[in-house]
Amino acid sequence: MSFYFDVLFICCLHCIACCNSYTKGIKILIDIMTRKYNLKCEYDNTITEDEQALTLYRISLCFPSVTISACTAIQPSFSTSILSNFPNLPVELLNPYILYIMPLKCYGTPHELLICIKILLREYWSECEKLPLQTYNKIFDVACSNYVFPFKLKWKLLRKWKIVKKDGTFSYRFVDNVQMYNRDAKPLIRYLKERDSSLKERELSGQNDQKNSVNYQYIFSPFLQMYSG
Repeated sequence: MSFYFDVLFICCLHCIACCNSYTKGIKILIDIMTRKYNLKCEYDNTITEDEQALTLYRISLCFPSVTISACTAIQPSFSTSILSNFPNLPVELLNPYILYIMPLKCYGTPHELLICIKILLREYWSECEKLPLQTYNKIFDVACSNYVFPFKLKWKLLRKWKIVKKDGTFSYRFVDNVQMYNRDAKPLIRYLKERDSSLKERELSGQNDQKNSVNYQYIFSPFLQMYSG
């Protein structure tokens, strides 16, 4: 296959592997791609964190339009359950990669909705119970990181997925149902937060385990007033 089709194939394989479908057949296909391009495979837990390593994840991250569209087409089984809370919400918002192209510092960005989706997604992955605060930590790490993609590309993709729409000649705004669900997400986050015993346990423990702990105050300080209001 040409390099163009290989990139599409790699992005699709990454999506399938991330959906708990790392089967023998998928492993064979991934092995073919890793050997062809001398990639590292992060799915079998045989590599350690290496900033220089070229992995399927990092390749798929470089092509968000391909990866998010592929994941949307694959449609994980939990999508329907989560979308029942937010009818007619663009399914692309369920993809973790949306954080990398969402203009997080722009006015009207649906932070509450994004957080709520991440909390709901976590409940469908049993392995995440081992790291109960992983979701909260990840979303704020991404939010505080430098921009990966130019604004022009971000707005183009968000408009394609009907997450934003034109508002004048040079500006965009989030569509009405995204804004509405962002308001509705606020009390739902408060409810989920109160129900999550791991937060209370971590707070009471004083975060003695610095190696594996997550900074509770750092994570929630920008939003504590919003949650309690």
